[in-house]
Amino acid sequence: MKKIFFIIFTLASIQVIAQPVFQNANERPGEAYTASVKTGTFAAGPGNPGINQVWDFSTMVFGSIGTFVVLNTNNNLYQNNYPTANYVYIIDSGYNYFIVSGSKLEQFTRNISSTGGLNDYSQNPKTVMEFPFSWQVQFTDTYMGYGDSTRTVTVRYDGYGTLKMPNGDYNNVARVSETYATGVDYVWYTEDPFLPVLRYNHIGGLFTHIVTPPSSVNPLNTNKAGLSIYPNPVSSTATFNINLGNNSYAQLRIYDITGRLVVEKTVTKQDASVNMSPLPPGMYVCKVVRDGSTITGKFVKQ
Repeated sequence: MKKIFFIIFTLASIQVIAQPVFQNANERPGEAYTASVKTGTFAAGPGNPGINQVWDFSTMVFGSIGTFVVLNTNNNLYQNNYPTANYVYIIDSGYNYFIVSGSKLEQFTRNISSTGGLNDYSQNPKTVMEFPFSWQVQFTDTYMGYGDSTRTVTVRYDGYGTLKMPNGDYNNVARVSETYATGVDYVWYTEDPFLPVLRYNHIGGLFTHIVTPPSSVNPLNTNKAGLSIYPNPVSSTATFNINLGNNSYAQLRIYDITGRLVVEKTVTKQDASVNMSPLPPGMYVCKVVRDGSTITGKFVKQ
């Protein structure tokens, strides 16, 4: 399929805390993960793009339509029709098949109850996300259902912030716009689990909410083992907050996306600052080695 990929750079240097950056879909829910699914409408619409947004849908009235369940890829109703799919879930009775790779997430079907038809894109899959995916990145993709002409979608990471829902607040959520010939859909993603926790469909103005508990959602920029990085993205100096535990020092190593070591230093206190100005923009991986164990984090250099 044809894709046009570009990054829109901002000219202003903006310090941002906890921008969700999707390097892959490895944190997607595992088999048998289950959550309720609810739908509703909201007169004010999907809200605004931008950084540190608060999308407040806490007063939205939802009605239940069913459940979200992640299925075994080798044991499901249409497995023989989509043998390369490695991620499958149902919403109510609709089947969604995907293929996940290190570079993108592609969708074979969207909420189908039978194979073929307009929402079966298996002959030309629809790219949902390309990795790494960060704020203001966008791409255009073509896809096609059975009996349909080729369609085009432009996918853009247009904002991040807090999503307020009736069941609580989801922090560090990314909003992605999907622009079609007929209008714009919006999808709000959590990082861990990697999940489209809310979707707005411009046809009918319906919101669909996968009701995962906000307390179960973790931002990936803060490693559970004791590492946080800020600001993220960074334009000049990055601060690495490291839990040294009982150790007097740790080794901090920073790698670019090719795996090349670009920074290495010994850390002897909880907050370590690194000048990132000489490094080119892009995704970086940092590793902290202490007492024989390794803590890993990710950040973006603007």
